[in-house]
Amino acid sequence: MSSVANAPQRLVATVTTNAAGAADVDVGPFRGFLEKIIYTKVDYADTVDFTITDNQTAEDLWNEDNVTASQIVRPTALDSDLVGGARATVRPIYIDGDVSIVLANGGDTKSGTFEILCIGA
Repeated sequence: MSSVANAPQRLVATVTTNAAGAADVDVGPFRGFLEKIIYTKVDYADTVDFTITDNQTAEDLWNEDNVTASQIVRPTALDSDLVGGARATVRPIYIDGDVSIVLANGGDTKSGTFEILCIGA
């Protein structure tokens, strides 16, 4: 039996930079596990830098410099470290609120599209 509470959430934001090549937008709210972020390049400069974070926890979801092409990322969080020879494990990232997309070095009034998908609550 399916539930509306477990339905995927998909929000799409077209983000346009200012004259300095920067942008800062919030997308959401979300409530669920982050499945993926799809970036579709329109005309940002190849020097564009992304910092995408969970506004509630300030956790980095995607932080990359000089992104040159469209791509899909599936962020996860490190759940344990390798202290004492233990094996590292990763877990999905739970989001309960807005996601912040901050861009730098994108070029004067350039744009791109970000599609964020969360699953389940």
